[in-house]
Amino acid sequence: MTAYEVLLQQANDPRVQPHLRQRAAEAAVPYERPKLSATVQRISVDHDGIAGQLERARRRLALANGEDAAAQDYEICPPSD
Repeated sequence: MTAYEVLLQQANDPRVQPHLRQRAAEAAVPYERPKLSATVQRISVDHDGIAGQLERARRRLALANGEDAAAQDYEICPPSD
């Protein structure tokens, strides 16, 4: 008999004191109903890293605003001291 089966037997036995039955039932719950979890996995096929992702996002935003995304040019400046 497994530990899980013992817990179920105690939880379902009316001769066992109610507080012990409740503790046995609480201990058995994780084995009956596993905890739900969610995971997110992002797979990116681009090889230009975050710079490429930012550039594509900038172009999408420009297109959504009716602007010519190719005509815009941004200068990257080094940080000032």
